[in-house]
Amino acid sequence: MKLHQLKIFESVARHLNVTNAADELHMSQPAVSLQLKQLEQEYGLKFYESNNQGVKLTSRGLAFLDAIRPILAQIDEVDLAFKGRGRVKESDPLTVGSNHTLSLTVLPEILKNLKKYHPEVQLVLETSNSRTIENWIRDSKIEIGLINKPSYFANCIYQAYQEQEHETLAFVPADSPITSERMSLEELVRHFLIVREGSSCTQELKKRGFKLKLALQCHAPEAVKTAVQRGLGVGLLFRTWVDSEITKGDFRAIDVPELRNITFRSFIAYGAEKPLSPQAKAFLQTCLKSQPGKGVRVKEASDLTI
Repeated sequence: MKLHQLKIFESVARHLNVTNAADELHMSQPAVSLQLKQLEQEYGLKFYESNNQGVKLTSRGLAFLDAIRPILAQIDEVDLAFKGRGRVKESDPLTVGSNHTLSLTVLPEILKNLKKYHPEVQLVLETSNSRTIENWIRDSKIEIGLINKPSYFANCIYQAYQEQEHETLAFVPADSPITSERMSLEELVRHFLIVREGSSCTQELKKRGFKLKLALQCHAPEAVKTAVQRGLGVGLLFRTWVDSEITKGDFRAIDVPELRNITFRSFIAYGAEKPLSPQAKAFLQTCLKSQPGKGVRVKEASDLTI
């Protein structure tokens, strides 16, 4: 296995087309095909199959791609650090897309580490829902974004951002007349609920056939907490949003075992048709440093709006 073979394989995997990968790599199509064939022969595995549109990765090919991406990312990081031509120019800002929840939860830690590892990178943040961000990436309006509920467009790459899933928590004021420390979902939905507008948790509950009594739908998590504090109903938010208030004794968590099965994950999405700019590579590497996790191709996920 040689480094240039890994780069060739990754390019073909992004494009799912040998000709397009050859153009990107400034190689001939036969040369690219030869390197892929040698890679398969070395491991004795079938990594891809030809089809009318180009190529399709086999299950072993997808697994191989997941295994080599961290290696290539580390090499890119070395290039950014030590090659003058790979350094990011301060005059080239990077526009990053993020949904509203992730921009408030995970993005601050990423930005802190980005400033630490790549202080030269300037960011412009655009917030919207996950589907809009994906369309921006497809239309080349932005290079990279933090999303949930991927649409799995063929010309986009999705990497799981977090190993740990986000758990939904039911909570009430510390002095709430609701004294139960534990409830079933059936018992929970008998109470008035306070949620974020467009909450995927409530959407999931409706899919399961529950009829919800929504006292209030708020745009921001802080508004949900304020309404709960005023006794308007039971709040539903990610545990990370209310952990500190529960620790301080402002709120009391209600244990709803079934809610632990309603979890959501976040993903990094970027275009597959051309290499990332140095700025976008720096952002991607910082994401992986901020929340270590293995980049994977996944089959399903739920939108992260609670």
